[in-house]
Amino acid sequence: MDITKISIKRPVAIMMVMFIIIILGAVSITKMEMELTPETEMSMVMIMTTYEDAGPEEVENLVTEKIESAVANVENVESISSTSSEGSSMVSIEFNYGTNLDTAITDLRDKLSMVEATLPDGCDSPNIMKMDMNSMPIATIVVSGDDMTSDELKSFAEDDIEPRLERQEGVASVDIMGGTEQEILIEIDPERLEGLGLTMTSIGQTLSAENSNQSGGSISYGEKSMTISTKLQMESIEDVKNTPIQIADGTVMRLGDIATVTETQKEITSISRYNGESCVTLSVTQSSDGNAVTAVNNILDEVEKLNAEYPDMTIEVVSESGSTIEDSVMNVVSNIFTGAILSVLVMFVFLKNIGLTGVIAVSMPISIIGTFVFLYFSGTTLNMISLGGLSVGVGMLVDNSVVMLENIYRYRTTLGYGKVKGTYRAGREVRSSLIASTLTTIVVFIPFVFVSGMMMQMMTDLALAIVFSLAMSLISAMTVVPMLAGNYVNNVHRNKAPKKLDFINKMLNMFDIGMKKLSELYGRFLRWAVWHKKRTLSCVLLVFLASLCMLPSVGMELMPSSD
Repeated sequence: MDITKISIKRPVAIMMVMFIIIILGAVSITKMEMELTPETEMSMVMIMTTYEDAGPEEVENLVTEKIESAVANVENVESISSTSSEGSSMVSIEFNYGTNLDTAITDLRDKLSMVEATLPDGCDSPNIMKMDMNSMPIATIVVSGDDMTSDELKSFAEDDIEPRLERQEGVASVDIMGGTEQEILIEIDPERLEGLGLTMTSIGQTLSAENSNQSGGSISYGEKSMTISTKLQMESIEDVKNTPIQIADGTVMRLGDIATVTETQKEITSISRYNGESCVTLSVTQSSDGNAVTAVNNILDEVEKLNAEYPDMTIEVVSESGSTIEDSVMNVVSNIFTGAILSVLVMFVFLKNIGLTGVIAVSMPISIIGTFVFLYFSGTTLNMISLGGLSVGVGMLVDNSVVMLENIYRYRTTLGYGKVKGTYRAGREVRSSLIASTLTTIVVFIPFVFVSGMMMQMMTDLALAIVFSLAMSLISAMTVVPMLAGNYVNNVHRNKAPKKLDFINKMLNMFDIGMKKLSELYGRFLRWAVWHKKRTLSCVLLVFLASLCMLPSVGMELMPSSD
């Protein structure tokens, strides 16, 4: 099948395909999710355990060593490291690349549940955290109210705001900082406690048993069954004081009779201020499979609803990453199309023909928009890496079209062929060359298939964007360019601007003179290089060696620094 011949003879069909590509591309762009960087998963998990008022040695012996021995038998573990400090234990587990972290975390929980009972009293349950690039908060919200105390403000944030934010799509968790909490303080004289035959442990067990709702079974009432429950959960300080305590001789006394029970403020561990005023801060973290922009937009909508429902409260989003990501991505998109326009202007300076330049101006957007179709169906997101690859590809998009147009120009001017026949012969002649040159560029990205680790996750989008853009440029050069040149470009000679715009003609003439002098200079240099082979090779070798010597001073880093 001669695709070039079909393109020239069936211009309407090719135009319909162009419109389909444009529509699909426009829909794909609106459907693609935005991210700052590609989704990357670090094969690392951290186990955090809190053991308050314990020294580093106690934490090491009683907590860290037990956790390490428990998780050592989990499959695909590459290395385990730990840090024991005052009051906390941190165990870092690195897995082999490619390990399913969700399955690994499930195995870790099973192992930890076996040793959790052996951990000392007062030690919190181990908390497993998966390390990923999305662990940073995507939004920070401050809550303040003039007529509310600090503990009322925190209760409002916990009961009314936090649940609603956690229900939003893409939100994993909401952490609350600042504010105060009330607690019940029970003070007992140790000597009196010993005289009554009680211990702190027994009183704690009694309080725990009394402060719970228990099921009372069920009863049948005709054809219906009713569930009975006893509500024993304490709701006030009086309930705590009235808790029955059985002493050694069997006598039952109220807790308030043997201890001092007071309601006091819990120790403050964090203080949150905004513009110099006390407030409560909520940090929102996105889920591992969520999208930051979508999550932030949902959060902004929910905060707007909360402000409407609670006009006496001030609920404000003080920072969020969604707009930053959108601005960064749209700046890159803008630069891509700006680069395409500049490429068209450069082509006009060289071709000096509006018709031929118009062919380039039409083929480039089709190639760019068509690339978005491939990116969408490959599951790639709009991020700095994929759009960076597309930016690189924009410069290459015009290459195939230029080769095709140059040959069409030669056939229709130098060789004297007609519009249709010259276009067809020119396209058929360079077809294999275009395919070969495009494939040699695409094949460079095959090694990315064999790269593993985070680098593959980061650079796959770049490779896909360049490969898809080059493939679209090849398709465009072999179909759209011959169709437009063979049916709609009647004149391939230089166009001249009218007298009112004669300065354009002068500028183009000056450019031609400069190019002619450059060509003459290059010709002299080329003749010298051909007749002085040893000197030429020596200069190239020196440049190569100098580059190698400068390589250590370049430095290495995973990502460039950013603000």
